[in-house]
Amino acid sequence: MAIHIVEEANRCLNCKRPSCQLKGCPVHTPIPEVIKLFKERRIEEAGKLLFGTIDTWLIYNLTHGQVHATDYTNASRTMLFDIHKLCWDQELCDIMGVPMSMLPDPRPSSASFG
Repeated sequence: MAIHIVEEANRCLNCKRPSCQLKGCPVHTPIPEVIKLFKERRIEEAGKLLFGTIDTWLIYNLTHGQVHATDYTNASRTMLFDIHKLCWDQELCDIMGVPMSMLPDPRPSSASFG
């Protein structure tokens, strides 16, 4: 399953259509592996799972669950972030099967995180 996700993401990276241009960083195996777990366990359907990087987890815990956010640089590592528009990309989320409701609020590194 993870191999299929990486192949699909790489197909998008090589596509020349404007809607398929790379929105973040190159594909790395760990993120598709996490996405595979989402799909297998279907936890996201129950609304009990949030997606993020280690900084998201730290912010969430340090704010006692009040803030689910990340900065732009960490968001770009997820392969779901449009580095040109500085927002999550619906098309990439659809390809990867990640509901946008799970994603943290992207902010500049200099923003207040709580």
